[in-house]
Amino acid sequence: MDTYDYIIIGASKAGLTAVETLREKCPEASLLLINGEDRLPYKRTELTKKLAAGFEKEDFALYPDSWYGENRIDRVDSPVRTLKLSAKEVITNSGVTCGAQKILIATGVRPRKIGIPGEENIHHLRLARETEEIRRMLKDSGSTLVIGQGVEGVEIAEQMILSGQKVTSLSSSTRLMNRWLDPFLSERLAGLLTNRGINLLFNRRIKSLETGNEVLLHIHSPSGAESLTADLVLASIGVEAEAAILDTPEGHRISSPRGIRCNRFMETEWPGVFAAGDVVDVPEGWATGLWHSAEHQGRTAALNMAGIPTEWTNLPVRLKCEVFGDFYFSMAYDLAQRETDVSSHILRQDETGYLKIFCKEDRLIGALMQGMKPFAKPLARLVVAGASLKEVEEAAREYSGY
Repeated sequence: MDTYDYIIIGASKAGLTAVETLREKCPEASLLLINGEDRLPYKRTELTKKLAAGFEKEDFALYPDSWYGENRIDRVDSPVRTLKLSAKEVITNSGVTCGAQKILIATGVRPRKIGIPGEENIHHLRLARETEEIRRMLKDSGSTLVIGQGVEGVEIAEQMILSGQKVTSLSSSTRLMNRWLDPFLSERLAGLLTNRGINLLFNRRIKSLETGNEVLLHIHSPSGAESLTADLVLASIGVEAEAAILDTPEGHRISSPRGIRCNRFMETEWPGVFAAGDVVDVPEGWATGLWHSAEHQGRTAALNMAGIPTEWTNLPVRLKCEVFGDFYFSMAYDLAQRETDVSSHILRQDETGYLKIFCKEDRLIGALMQGMKPFAKPLARLVVAGASLKEVEEAAREYSGY
């Protein structure tokens, strides 16, 4: 059995950032990255943006294959079957068995199921190979129903329209992207989607599903029972931690329905076993499920694994959603809604743009924006810095499109 200084399980942003950080801080260490997919580690957020256009297998690869060898990073392209915590031993589906001094679990999440009869006929877009399968199914489909109206659901609905589908989007919520957008921006986004032909339904709950020539969904709405038909049904209603490798008596000690429990240094109760990314049980209200959140966790965990004590913090991160040429930005909006004594300030509201910021004690803690895409990175830096209201107003005035 091969033994490494560090094994990283999972090759999405958290895992890959951990590998980069460990190689930077521990240049002589032996590293193994376990990639559970059928291609090079890639940028997953591209999937819901390029579904209609299509892509080649390695189009979204974060590094070429040669990069791993050049940086002395061993890589196994096979999912992990078992993680023996006490022995720090990993067994993959391909039969590889290896051990390590320290292990990072960065296995991410899997789509949450709806829990209805006929669930197996609902498709999810989480992995690249699933996206490729959905593209194949579109050849025999003229109508798609998208369940879920978060950012991924909105992007999928756009991609279905661009693929020539007749599209219905529904959820149990009262408005689009309610976790990320205020009512004004939700309504503006709804107008954009409706104008592009997407039928939006709110306050709907799926009761059951039947298959035949078409998929028939029975739903409950405010006006009573309804039925909808579509050739293809896609769902994006949330995620749950992918901790199946821990489904052993010892594994249950560090995982919960919300994910893997960690201390403030991202270490589990098993010494030398760390976790990062979407698989982690984050404190209520902390940023999760976003690219930069996973990046921050991956680096924090790796620094601690390398013996550099670094506390895990709730770093504000931005969400971007770009559909039909329009740009939406949200940063720490949910935090701003929970905080007390927060003031909101609308710095722009016209037909083409919107900028709303949230301050506490005259310091920026969150922001919403529509349009003004070149201002996204400067605005994110201002939120992270906790800029003053005056500084944000000056920066907004300097922006050429404001």
